[in-house]
Amino acid sequence: MSRIFLSLAVLNSLALAATYALGFVVDAHAPDEAAQRLFTSHFLIGLFTAVFTLLVHSVVFTYFVGTGRWVKEIGESYPLKPDFSRRSRKLKRRAFAWALSAMVAAIATAVFGAASDTAPRLGWEGWAGLSPTHLHWLAATVTIAFNTAAYFGEFVVIRANMQLIHEVMSEVKRIRTDHGLAPDSPVRAVSQSRSGSA
Repeated sequence: MSRIFLSLAVLNSLALAATYALGFVVDAHAPDEAAQRLFTSHFLIGLFTAVFTLLVHSVVFTYFVGTGRWVKEIGESYPLKPDFSRRSRKLKRRAFAWALSAMVAAIATAVFGAASDTAPRLGWEGWAGLSPTHLHWLAATVTIAFNTAAYFGEFVVIRANMQLIHEVMSEVKRIRTDHGLAPDSPVRAVSQSRSGSA
């Protein structure tokens, strides 16, 4: 999982950087055709990047939901220490905090981008002394900062979760061996093996 996530994070970071750089040379309200093509490119790449950002963080959500459920079910089948489930929940909360903050920032950037495009027609002049374009730029800057931090944070938590899974598997193998079961055979609860031999 760590290699898959790292690849997705690098691709998404490059897309964020490209969208950000393109935004500096865009003038959405320029009348000439070349400027409008540049704006359309920024809009489409930005839309793709926003969706891709949400996708990458959703992969993290799905991974932790799945592995958290797995640890819980293994804990119900084997007499594991409660510490495993507690650590799994703690790691999931940490990952969710990173992912959610980065996703909200990406959504805010897209919203302010759309607002900066439609502001002249709607008569909106900005907020807190900042123009719609400046608000979009500020949101984009925050998005890149949040996603960079989130990717580092999520990577660390994913590695910790992989270590936890390794520890759970090692403990399951030990328990199975102690009960005379093959350590690498299909998973079957120790409680089931006891009832079957009774």
